[in-house]
Order: sequence, then structure tokens, then C-alpha cells
Amino acid sequence: MYSTCTSCIRLKTGVTNSFPVRVGVRQGDNLSPSLFKIFINDLPTYLQSTPDPIKLDEKDVHCLMFADDIVLFSKSEVGLQEKLNKLHEYYLLYDEDNQCTMCKKLKEELEVAKEEFERYKLRAQSVLKNKATKDSGPNKEMESLKSQVADLREKIKTFHVQHEEAIQRANQRADSASKTVISLQEKHKQDLLHHQAEHQHQVSQLEIEIKKQRERTVSLLSEKDREIEVLRASTPVFDGGYLAHIRNPPDAAASEEMQAKSEEEQAVHRLLKMGQGEANLLYFSQEQARKEVEINVLRKQKHELESALRDLQLTSFSKEEALQEQVENMREEVRKVERNIAREGANLEYLKNVTFKFLTSVDPRAKQQMLNAITTILQFSPQEKSVVHTQLKSWWTSTV
Repeated sequence: MYSTCTSCIRLKTGVTNSFPVRVGVRQGDNLSPSLFKIFINDLPTYLQSTPDPIKLDEKDVHCLMFADDIVLFSKSEVGLQEKLNKLHEYYLLYDEDNQCTMCKKLKEELEVAKEEFERYKLRAQSVLKNKATKDSGPNKEMESLKSQVADLREKIKTFHVQHEEAIQRANQRADSASKTVISLQEKHKQDLLHHQAEHQHQVSQLEIEIKKQRERTVSLLSEKDREIEVLRASTPVFDGGYLAHIRNPPDAAASEEMQAKSEEEQAVHRLLKMGQGEANLLYFSQEQARKEVEINVLRKQKHELESALRDLQLTSFSKEEALQEQVENMREEVRKVERNIAREGANLEYLKNVTFKFLTSVDPRAKQQMLNAITTILQFSPQEKSVVHTQLKSWWTSTV
């Protein structure tokens, strides 16, 4: 306890005698809980012998005690002074100078606790020191593992950046390839339309030439028909009397003369008729020969156009095949990039175990199943799967 002081109580008629007051122990002192317990338990009993208490519910009340305050009750000044004196005696009883038994006991317990704490502290320090010496090896290993983990994380970051750059380059190549394919397709369409238009123009020109040739042929035929009509109109016509005179001569001499003349007339008539027919035949043969020549020329031009069209179709077909092959190659590259991306998420530990079992297994069926798992995890292409399965079958056949 500390700070010894005195105090008194002011009443209506005066002031009581002064008495010493202890402010108490310091806050946080180890004796505070024990002293408070003694104070609460013993002081009310100690004050019960004082006179003139008050009545509260048929009970004598000498004081009210709080954590930091005491209220004393008395019907008279004498009784109140007696309570103050008792309170003074109580404080003197537990004064630090008197060295009460309880305080000594508590101090002894405190010393014992301090000694036990020191021993525990020394023991804990020795245990920690031994543990530190024992854990020096694992700690070094842990530090090494931590450094390895840090290095692996840096490598993972580097690989991730490289992977992103590879994906960007692949996407750029795919975009450029798709743009190239689109431009080639547009160029092919334009070339095809140009050749088709040129071919259509040539066909239309040939049709126009054939139409003109037909018109010329028709005009020639009509002109020759008019010439034939003119020749027929200019041929002499013998009347019936003259023919009857020829058939029935008046006498023999005259009949012979007339018969000779009639034969001459008939020969001339036959010659005239024969000349008209031969002229018509010559004209038609010439026209037919000219038509055959024109038809042959047109057929030759048609064959040339058809061969040019076939060549154009073959060229376009070869270009389409080349474009299709380029598109397929680009798609295969895109699928390869997608498989590479999918492989990044594969469990390497699982892949390692499957590969180890595949290499150490001798069962063909199990080896086939593990090979399927490996090709699935590594995202093999269909062509690669076919080659691997064929190679595995040939290997097992040669082994057996």
C-alpha cells in the first residue's frame, strides 16, 4: 500500500474524528485480487459488532460495499464514529507494516510462482535451443526447397510469357493466312468471272458470225432463185400447133424435113434443160462446199474454245486444290496451337505416372489403354494417333 492519509466525515452537527485512509495498492499489483477478496469477505463481519445499524427489510445494515467505495450506515453519530474506528482497526490489522499472515503467505506464493516461472523459462529456452540445433538440417533443406520453388515460379512466369507470345504469333500467322486465303479466293473468283465473260463474249461473237453467214447464204440462194426464174422466162416456148405439125407431117419429104427439125429442136431443148440443171447442181455444190468449209472452221473454233475452257477449268481446279491445301495446312496449324494450349493444363505428374507404367508394362492390352491415355492428354492429331497405333501393332507383332 502507499500514500498514507487521513480523512473525516462531515455531519449535520459537526465533523467526526479524523482517521487514516489507505488509498490502496497500485493498479495491476499481484496482491490486488487477494486483498479485494479479503476486504469483501471480512469487513462486513468485522462491522457487525458496531451499534445503531439501520433496518432494511427487517435486517441490520451496517455498510454498503462497492468496488471502489464504502457507505457506512448508523442512526447516531456515536454509532457512526464507532464504525469509523472499527474501519480504522481493520485497516491497521492488514497494514503492510504489521506483516499479516495472509500477506506473507501470498508473498511466499508469489515468490514460489516467480521461481517456477524462471525454471520454466530456462527449461523452455533450453528446449528451444535444442530444437533449433535439431532443426538446422531440415531448415537448410526447407530453405533450399524454397529457393527451388522460387526458381520454378520464375521459370513458370517466363514460360507463361513465352507461351502468351507464341499464342500471339500463332494468332497473327493464322490471321495473315486467313487474309491470304480470302484474297486468293477473291482473286480466283475475279479470274473465273473474267474468263467466263471472255468466253461468253467469244460465243456471242461466233453466234453473230453464224447468223451473218446464214443471212448471206439465204440472200445468195434467193439471188440464184431469181436468176433461175429469169433463165426460165427467157427460154423459147413452142406452141401446140407447131408440135402437132411436127407430129403429123403432110408428106414424106416434108415429114422428113420436119422430123429433122423437130429432132434438132428437141436436142436444143434438152441441151437447154440440161444446162439449167447442171448450173443449179454446180451452184448448190459450190454452196455446199463453202458451207462445209465454214462449218469446219466453226467446228475448229468451237474445239479451240472448248479446249481453252477445259484448260481454264483445270487451272481453276488446280488453284482451288492449292487453296484448299493451304487452308487445310492453316487449320492444322490452328489445331496444333489449340492442342499446345490444351497441353499446358495437363497434369504432368499424372502424365509421368502413365508414361512410366507404359514403359514398364508388358501387357499389350494395358499398354494400349495407357497409349490411348497418353495420346488424349498430349492432344495427338488423328494422323499422329494412327501412326502411333500402327507402329505399336507392328512392334508387338515383331516381338511375338
